[in-house]
Amino acid sequence: MAEVVLRDHEARAVRRWVNALAMMLITAKFFRVREAQALTSVEASGRLDIGKYVLRLAFAGVIPDEILLRPKTAFPVPLDRWLYGKRLSWLKERVLTRKMGELFDLGGLERALDSTRGKQEGMKLWMLANVGIWLEMYFPGRIDS
Repeated sequence: MAEVVLRDHEARAVRRWVNALAMMLITAKFFRVREAQALTSVEASGRLDIGKYVLRLAFAGVIPDEILLRPKTAFPVPLDRWLYGKRLSWLKERVLTRKMGELFDLGGLERALDSTRGKQEGMKLWMLANVGIWLEMYFPGRIDS
């Protein structure tokens, strides 16, 4: 639990830092009206993600357009490798519980843990682990009581 709180705190700190940096860059010499107008017209065409709009304005003319204007992409997380390595026992402790057994077939979950090895399966098992954690945190007694 402390790890989750720490990660949430770190994420908030990073977001605050990025927002402060973006505002600082906008007011600094990096900001050029000509590039901002060009980016505004590109953004209006729907090619830019509005969430990164401020940073793109700040770095117009500094970062090459082919990088600045490319679409947002996903960040791959190797859940399958993480969960089937040293963390398999951690995963089993969260998925193969009595409370999870009230919602799912534990035999089926155990077979899934022992047999699946892929990116999509890793994500599904991660979601099951989160359900197990949620059940333990918010339902200290039996679910049906």
